[in-house]
Amino acid sequence: MSRIIDLLGTLDLKYIRFTFPLGLAFLILVPWTIGLGSKLRSLSATRKWTAITIRVIVLLCMIFALAGAELVKINDKLAVFFLLDRSYSIPEATRLAAEQTVKTMTQANMTSKDEAGIVAFGENPSIELSMGPTLELDTVQSYVGGEQTDIAAAIRLAMAAFPQGCMRRIVIMSDGNETYGSLLEEAKLAQAAGVGVDVLPIVLGQQPEVRMREVASPNRVNADEPFKLRVVVEADQDSQATLRLYQRGREGRQLMQTAPVTLQKGDNAFLLPLELSNSGFYEYEAVVESESDTTYANNEGRSFTVVYGEPNVLYVDADWEHSQRLLPALQSEGVRVTQAKLGDLPTSLAQFQNYDSVVLADVSATDLSTDQLNALEAMVRDLGIGLVMIGGPNSFGAGGYHQTPVERALPVNMDLTQRKVLPQGALVCVLHTCEFQDGNAWARAIALSALDVLSSQDLMGALAYDWERGEAWLFNLQPVGDKSAMRSALNTTTIGDMPSVDPTLEMAYEALANCSASVKRVIVISDGDPAAPQASLLNKIKDAKISVSTICINPHRQSDQDMLRWVAYQTGGNYYYVTDPRKLPQIFTKEAAVVKRGLVVEKPFVPKVTYDSEIVRGIDPNSFPSLLGYVATTPKDSAIVSMISQDSDPVLAQWRYGLGKSVAFTSDVTTRWAPDWLKWEGFNQFWSQATRWSLRETSPASFSVDTRVKDGKGHIRIDAVDDQGRFVNFLRPEGVVTGPSPQFTRGALELIQTAPGIYEGTFPLEGSGTYMVNLTYEREDGSRGMMVTGLSMNYSKEYEYNTTNIAMLEQAASVGGGRILEPTSNPFEHNLTTTPAITPIWPYLLAVAACMFPFDVFVRRVVIDFTIVFRWLLAFLRILPGVKRLLPKPKPKRAPLTGVYGAGTKAATTLSYSRVGGDLPRSLQDMPAPPPGQPSALEDMPAEDTEKQAPRSEYTQQLLAAKERALDKRMRRGKQDSDR
Repeated sequence: MSRIIDLLGTLDLKYIRFTFPLGLAFLILVPWTIGLGSKLRSLSATRKWTAITIRVIVLLCMIFALAGAELVKINDKLAVFFLLDRSYSIPEATRLAAEQTVKTMTQANMTSKDEAGIVAFGENPSIELSMGPTLELDTVQSYVGGEQTDIAAAIRLAMAAFPQGCMRRIVIMSDGNETYGSLLEEAKLAQAAGVGVDVLPIVLGQQPEVRMREVASPNRVNADEPFKLRVVVEADQDSQATLRLYQRGREGRQLMQTAPVTLQKGDNAFLLPLELSNSGFYEYEAVVESESDTTYANNEGRSFTVVYGEPNVLYVDADWEHSQRLLPALQSEGVRVTQAKLGDLPTSLAQFQNYDSVVLADVSATDLSTDQLNALEAMVRDLGIGLVMIGGPNSFGAGGYHQTPVERALPVNMDLTQRKVLPQGALVCVLHTCEFQDGNAWARAIALSALDVLSSQDLMGALAYDWERGEAWLFNLQPVGDKSAMRSALNTTTIGDMPSVDPTLEMAYEALANCSASVKRVIVISDGDPAAPQASLLNKIKDAKISVSTICINPHRQSDQDMLRWVAYQTGGNYYYVTDPRKLPQIFTKEAAVVKRGLVVEKPFVPKVTYDSEIVRGIDPNSFPSLLGYVATTPKDSAIVSMISQDSDPVLAQWRYGLGKSVAFTSDVTTRWAPDWLKWEGFNQFWSQATRWSLRETSPASFSVDTRVKDGKGHIRIDAVDDQGRFVNFLRPEGVVTGPSPQFTRGALELIQTAPGIYEGTFPLEGSGTYMVNLTYEREDGSRGMMVTGLSMNYSKEYEYNTTNIAMLEQAASVGGGRILEPTSNPFEHNLTTTPAITPIWPYLLAVAACMFPFDVFVRRVVIDFTIVFRWLLAFLRILPGVKRLLPKPKPKRAPLTGVYGAGTKAATTLSYSRVGGDLPRSLQDMPAPPPGQPSALEDMPAEDTEKQAPRSEYTQQLLAAKERALDKRMRRGKQDSDR
């Protein structure tokens, strides 16, 4: 039995094989089925063997399906994938030459038994042309990124895209300078899978090159401490060059040194002495320029230095009156403050590193760019830099900070969710079709941006011209709520070209005039070509204290602008003429923020101290003077509210956010709301304590941190040594890495101890730019510290190479079982191991079995008289024109027989009925003779009765015979009983 199982287990036919060959053991049922079917006596021989054949076919199909039948096809077709290197290390002219080489090789060598395809690769692989019998290559269109070279990923993609049942070959066309992945490992795996790996080297020209190899500076130094910057320049030959050094700090980018240098072949190191007196984060950029150079993208390098000294605060305000009192107050308390205008606010985290806290006084969100809003949140969360926001009519919710990144960093929310009586704003957007590319998409986008600014209690409506309904509401003026329904309506609408502004303004006026909002606003975006509204309507709008702001974009003529400017002027709104659609969302955000002016509460009150925090500690809680107004907000759950208004709204709140801290003071520091505070003797102490509490926490400078690029990743090493020179172990450091702008991607960094006092970790690099790293650690005694550093991805490592790595390519061809090709070689040689193409056929077998089973039942249960079918067919053909004369004429019907012959026929028929029913004698000899002169009983039978006795089929005759035998047996048994 074991030998049978082994034989079934190794069964592999040439064109069919079985996944589960043990299932073939059920073939023993085939002879049993044949034997069982042959014993049937109720069917004719033809029908019996037909039924047996069908049943055997059904059984075989089911057995083969159970065994997992697969069709194996073996052919000598060859499939070749060309892998084209599109990384930055290969010049464009060389890439085009490689494409032409592929065209030439395929046209000269490809036959009808060959298929070819192309995979382009760089940082990522992409199938440029799928496998096919022809290669129609014009030029490579796939974008694969050139910052890295990942040949291994291209091999994996080609392996997955190969067709089955043919020989497979990969032709790598590259310079061999991989920066990611392992070419040799993937070549080994491909060779093990039966795929040949050939290599056609892309030879790079030996042109002179000068590149910046390294720029290194101390990670951290103290103020007024001298240090040296190390610059390493690599040259392929002796040459002359100019070296320039730039420094980027709080004063911006400045040229520090320019010097002519003599470069020798190989690495050239230069040490530049530096000294800084101001604390902050400084970035250095070294640039080398030489006439003996061909690629300029690799001529720059960067490094960082953090100078520790007195903390520095960045102060930004929108009203000069803030700086007239607050700035001197902070400076008098010994706080180093740098004042900046709104336009000078940093946009990158590297620039924010120069400060330990940022103070924003009555600054509106509409005056800040998206990059600045994102950077303000990231600096608090990831770098530990403090944020102090001071109120005013253009700050907090009234300044459009609702649902912005800055709101997430602050201890208060701009939406008033817990007040019983809420100041409401109402906004109606009138959208006219914008006749420029993607105009309607922009119209929807700006309406959505306005919606984001509004709180859930505010009112909003949207009007547009519909081609079927005319002027209609996209959604009526109603509370914003969760905004989902309004977003859906704006995203799915189609905006038409309205003939006149008058109907929509009338509808907006009726809706706003009947609402109880404290601030009412209409925003119209149009090209100005609709008919102007009536002056009487504009007067009604103005009398109802509704202002209309108009935005003109892509006007047809000067009169279009004049109409929109007139509407805004008549109602006290603003007029905007926009030439760049990208500025539209910011304008709508600013206009929507006006609606939030209802959040401004202007009435006298004395703030009440509710918590003795670090900001108010040491100040008599009864000494705080009165304030005349503030911006209403809602405190967050984990925030500390130290001071509240008469309505229990927060006036002073603070909390920790990520690694940093933020403070919110909802009143101002001007004569508008705080005239008594400006004269208060505790004014300087209060604001110096608030600012100092928000400062970034830094650690002693006893640890050194080294950052560098290694194996395509960022690598960080901490050397932890205390003041006595002893290793500091078991620190449990961790960090946060923030990527370059504008995305500011954030990722966690884990460091492990690899040696006494040494901690190391890595993080991915997604491209060139500045990566900011904030490290925190905890000592065994529970004390904590923080270290700030960074890493510059100077340029893609692709620009480090200008030669072909022949050794790597030759080794890849060797381990891949291939060869080094020339442009004249034939990559379509059929000298590889064939690979069978396997197609599972068990589903088809089950389908055949299911279809054949009804035929088995049909053959055994249904009797067909083919003579009748044949007569029907002849009768049908005779009625067809032109066919009747081609058929034989039918024989005439014979008259019924009479006399002796007729009697004999009738007697035979009657005999047949007698044998069945038992009413007639069993033979004609038993019938009594008729009296003389009378006809026979058979002759008296009607002719129609005789005609009814049609010949029986073979199956019916067998049934009748069986019944006769049963009747004879019963009669004999009854006779025997009577004799007894």
